[in-house]
Amino acid sequence: MSSPKERHYWSQLRAALIAGQWCSSSPAKTPNGTPLPWPELFRKFNKHCRGSQDFAELAFHTKTLGALLVMATDEDVIGNHIQPPLDVGNECILPLGRAEEISVNFENLKGMQVSNVSLRCLI
Repeated sequence: MSSPKERHYWSQLRAALIAGQWCSSSPAKTPNGTPLPWPELFRKFNKHCRGSQDFAELAFHTKTLGALLVMATDEDVIGNHIQPPLDVGNECILPLGRAEEISVNFENLKGMQVSNVSLRCLI
């Protein structure tokens, strides 16, 4: 049976991901309302949601990729759309020196098998 903290941190991580708060310094809150930065959210999620590290890894790569792509947006590219499939380097304008980091996170996401990701993320 899940604990109140487990339910809380599942809820907080899902909400932060859905809201796309990639660059927020405090995308979540503790049960008592204290602001929670991304690294601490992942730490607490892994601590209280045992057996869900695969979802935490998926969330981490999604957050990292989202933050890096948000940083690529400037006034010259607003309104442009990235058409699938995402092919880093060919369809995106990236911050200088970040292409490798984006590629690594994107490849990690592509390499994750659906069966390896907890179905609880869909709840």
